[in-house]
Amino acid sequence: LAQIRADLSPAYKDAREPSDASDPAVQRDAIYEDAEEVSAKLSYLATDLRHTVGALNASIDGPGGVSAGAAATVASDPLSAIVGILNNQLKALTWIDQQCRDVEARVQAV
Repeated sequence: LAQIRADLSPAYKDAREPSDASDPAVQRDAIYEDAEEVSAKLSYLATDLRHTVGALNASIDGPGGVSAGAAATVASDPLSAIVGILNNQLKALTWIDQQCRDVEARVQAV
């Protein structure tokens, strides 16, 4: 299906005249193509975020993370559970902030 669409897409664009830019069908098609691109990018970001959160959770649960005894304490005390959740969120946000700074530094370098 993707191959057929890829083959027909240039033919469809060539069939439309540039003067048809005010045609609602052309505008609708352009908006639809933009929406498809945004959807694909959001899907990629969601997958990337899922992997990042998984890696972050693995690093927290691994060595130096929350131990089994501490996890049992957190589960038995509601206040400790809340503190643990907020602490993990703070760690995640700190990591995200650092990654944003790294990306910003790379963009500034370019």
